[in-house]
Amino acid sequence: QLVFKESSWYLRAWCREREAWRTFKLFRIDWETISVTPDTFEARPMPAFDEGGHMRGSDRLVMRFAPEAEARVREEFAPETIEREADGSWLVTLVCDIGERTRYYLLSFGELLEVLEPADVRAWLREQAQAVARRYAEDEPDADPGAGA
Repeated sequence: QLVFKESSWYLRAWCREREAWRTFKLFRIDWETISVTPDTFEARPMPAFDEGGHMRGSDRLVMRFAPEAEARVREEFAPETIEREADGSWLVTLVCDIGERTRYYLLSFGELLEVLEPADVRAWLREQAQAVARRYAEDEPDADPGAGA
């Protein structure tokens, strides 16, 4: 079974070695070592999938992504949450938990993201961006990473 969870694609499959259902992140699978074999398998009833994580919650999050973020938007958000704007940007609307993990995840998009709502998340991102800008505004770093090498 292919599953989209917490902004990533996963494969759920029966593991004969562990004799249990396992969930594998597609990005981490070494596709060069996979081969087709004549082995067959016994169909098993698949247990319900727990879609927990930071994307569960009741907070409304509305985001606009630059056109250049298309690949990441399509990979990390469910299709029903994505809308293409006339200017080529991407509008994504989620109902999720906007805790610390989600806020730092949003920072990873850098300038490709504008949070439209809620206002407190916009303010938090602005403060974080200003703090990063202040850090890099100085001419000299606090420490020389090559010292003593």
